Amino acid sequence: FKFEAANLRRFARAFADWEQVYIPILYEAHSSDTVLIMERLQALKITDAPAAGHDMEPIAKECVRALFKMVFEDGFFHGDLHPGNLLVMEDGRVGLIDFGLVGRMNQAMKDTMADLLLSIVTENYEGVSRSFFEICIRRGPVDYPAFEQDVVDLMEQYFEDASLAEVDFGAFLRDLVEGAIRHQVQIPPDFTMFFKAVMTVEGIGKIVSPDLDLVSECRPYVE
Repeated sequence: FKFEAANLRRFARAFADWEQVYIPILYEAHSSDTVLIMERLQALKITDAPAAGHDMEPIAKECVRALFKMVFEDGFFHGDLHPGNLLVMEDGRVGLIDFGLVGRMNQAMKDTMADLLLSIVTENYEGVSRSFFEICIRRGPVDYPAFEQDVVDLMEQYFEDASLAEVDFGAFLRDLVEGAIRHQVQIPPDFTMFFKAVMTVEGIGKIVSPDLDLVSECRPYVE
């Protein structure tokens, strides 16, 4: 719990100037390595917020922006963004809780991830293959032309006849990761955690705001 408390303090500093994202107060005098006491948020799970009358489009966009801020600005991101940890407060702000699982991105990892996402949003199929391969850990000999062809085929499957707003970005990332295994490569844990966070946030976003365009939301951070 001391580890989680340190994470909570770091997120509080990172979002101190963000009006629409709220991190609960930590009561350090009452916390230890066996108990963690923090502010109780008067809030709903994000998936329960539409029924309460909240305007979900800006809330969904704020969740996506918060995730990309964590990754590309802070290099330190929440690793478990399921609906129970993404709350909507009475005034419409997004409340975050449960900071035990976090991921980290150093500058080299940020640059590589930015290259990958920029290739995706510009539909540069070969660029996606190169950037994704750079992320991967090789577990044996790799036939790169075959690897690239599989990535290009996947890009065509998801992007060829759809606008960026229509693309199921999370499903694309899932298939990209699963396809890599066939080529004896795997994704490092922090990248896997980030892809999982993207898939989760997009999935929640599509439920509460069906017109959410995650690809467009990530573009300014990538650029």
